[in-house]
Amino acid sequence: MIAQLVVSGLAMAGPYVLFSIAFSLVLKTTGVWNFSQGGVMSLSVYAVYFALNALGWPPVLAVAAGLFVAVAVSLAIERFGFEVLRRRNVGSLMLFVFSLVLSAFASDLLTLIFGTGSVTIYPSILSPVHLVDGVAVTNANIESAVWSAALAAAVLAGLKWLPAGQALVAVSKNRELAELYGLSRRRAYLTAAAVSGVLVAVGMYLLALGVEVDPSIGSDLLVVAVAATIIGSIGNVTGTVIGAVLIALLQNFSVLVLPSVWQTAVVYGVLFAVIIFLPRGLLASAR
Repeated sequence: MIAQLVVSGLAMAGPYVLFSIAFSLVLKTTGVWNFSQGGVMSLSVYAVYFALNALGWPPVLAVAAGLFVAVAVSLAIERFGFEVLRRRNVGSLMLFVFSLVLSAFASDLLTLIFGTGSVTIYPSILSPVHLVDGVAVTNANIESAVWSAALAAAVLAGLKWLPAGQALVAVSKNRELAELYGLSRRRAYLTAAAVSGVLVAVGMYLLALGVEVDPSIGSDLLVVAVAATIIGSIGNVTGTVIGAVLIALLQNFSVLVLPSVWQTAVVYGVLFAVIIFLPRGLLASAR
């Protein structure tokens, strides 16, 4: 039983990690609590659903459509939204409110187009099961774990070794000083937005392999990203990964004492507890 919960938790952690890195990276680089990411997540997965079921595209092209939508919308929000508001010297609160409005608009738009019901991107979300020492592992679990781990490792390595990644880190630490050394703040913001779009598109596709989706799913999942960001200490992308894994495991183990419908409430409970008792984040407080 315990082993099965660990395996299920780690499989769930894959998409959670990607969502959390995307949110934390934008927050670290731009300083914006970008809640519009929830809308981008929903738009991306519904783009895949539409391409597969309405247009009849093969899975590869459908996933590419989801990637295109997520990256294009993320770049548009940064370029024509946040950038314009910054030039007008609005405060961080207004940027936050703007992102909330965008997320709600995306959810309402999808509801008007596709309705309020839940859908699956494929006709069936059942996946072949393999038994390993009595523990059930599905192909979707394996795919989620492998792709999430590879993409997360690539982003973390890129932040450390690639020039574009190093520019993001430099801008996040001191925007004015970075520009004095010839690093473009605007380019760093757009890069963070594009990487965020890729992460949420892949994460939503992997998640949708095993669950139903609805127009508000992005907003619901964004709570996980926010909680993981705070648990891992704001600005610490690596810590965010740890936070996402802890949340996924906690959600799965909560079924030992709570009905599964309470899993979302568990995330909110963790978020409230961390904000109240460990405002600097779990990892920072531990250090």
